[in-house]
Amino acid sequence: MRRMIKMTKPEKNMKSPKRSGVITWIVDILFFIVGSSIFSLGINMFAVPNNIACGGVTGISTIINHFFPSLPIGTIMLALNIPLFILAFVFLGRKLFIKSFIATIILSLTTDIFAKIIPSGTSDRLLAAIFYGVCSGVGLAIVFMRNATSGGTDIIVKLINKKYPHLSMGRMLLLVDSMIVLAAGIAYRNIESALYSAIVVFISGEVIDLILYGTGHGRVLFIVTSMPGEVSKAIMTQLHRGVTILPAKGAYTDSDKSMLVCAARAPEVSRINRIVRGVDEHAFTIISEAGEVLGEGFKSYDEEDG
Repeated sequence: MRRMIKMTKPEKNMKSPKRSGVITWIVDILFFIVGSSIFSLGINMFAVPNNIACGGVTGISTIINHFFPSLPIGTIMLALNIPLFILAFVFLGRKLFIKSFIATIILSLTTDIFAKIIPSGTSDRLLAAIFYGVCSGVGLAIVFMRNATSGGTDIIVKLINKKYPHLSMGRMLLLVDSMIVLAAGIAYRNIESALYSAIVVFISGEVIDLILYGTGHGRVLFIVTSMPGEVSKAIMTQLHRGVTILPAKGAYTDSDKSMLVCAARAPEVSRINRIVRGVDEHAFTIISEAGEVLGEGFKSYDEEDG
């Protein structure tokens, strides 16, 4: 008998790796355009008209533009980023280098284009500092979400984050950009400029952390209970969060118990507390802040590696 071989057609819905890669790059570029546009709006509407410098290369560029108005800020940013891009290529890899290079070009273009068409947002320097901080934070966070940087000190921060991943990017930017804030005060010969720049750097760092990590980052709950099976099952069923059970022993009571370890997002903590209390009202819970949580349900390891 002749063997019958059934030929199966490839799934129509399955995307080829090449097509999937193209879609990913299109999404990346859209994110870069949106993030860069928001950042550029902040620069031209709030920063430049009020002599307020942000941190990093953007801040240095606005200071240089203050002394040499004929030099466009975006062009200065691109020129200053060249040595930093060499560092990115050597230490952060080709993929991050390409993404960051594209993001920086887009940011430079949008900054120079908006400089010609965007009017000043406000003459109130405090309002300008606040809204510039929000714009720069939102814009940078959108770029960071696609595992890229906008160049400048962002690359330095990414290098530090690669070696010390537990450090938040917003906090590191705050530290690195402090020197630029001091330079702004000296350049503008106005202590108020430095103070307003400090407000910008602080707000920008907080907004970046808020968008990237959520409110208060993640939370880790350590739950000591004599009913580990029931409590863990309730958490997994009602909240769909994983739970790890560790043996524990009460020093005061000398009784054997269990400790549940559960990672969750900040808004979920109150619900977990209700779940635990509903199952075991005598449970003892410790809640700790987590700088970053990697794994299923949170940030993936691929995102972390870039």
